[in-house]
Amino acid sequence: MSFSGVCRITAEHISEGRKNYTNFLEGSGNNFFSALFAAIALADSEGIRRLAAGFPGEVYAYEEVTNFRRISFEIITNE
Repeated sequence: MSFSGVCRITAEHISEGRKNYTNFLEGSGNNFFSALFAAIALADSEGIRRLAAGFPGEVYAYEEVTNFRRISFEIITNE
């Protein structure tokens, strides 16, 4: 069984004062967490990526702040 979802990512390069907004669309299967961490790693350097999200009807939020960047994202999966 597979589910689809949307992940909205905001990556802000604090040292440069600029923001990149990336949408991660679609996903399925059991590799949710590996895809999630891959999304974090790619958020500030890539455009549109695909994300596996296997938990329907849930919202997941995360924020990471370092000396150089702030990344926040929210995943909303479809039922």
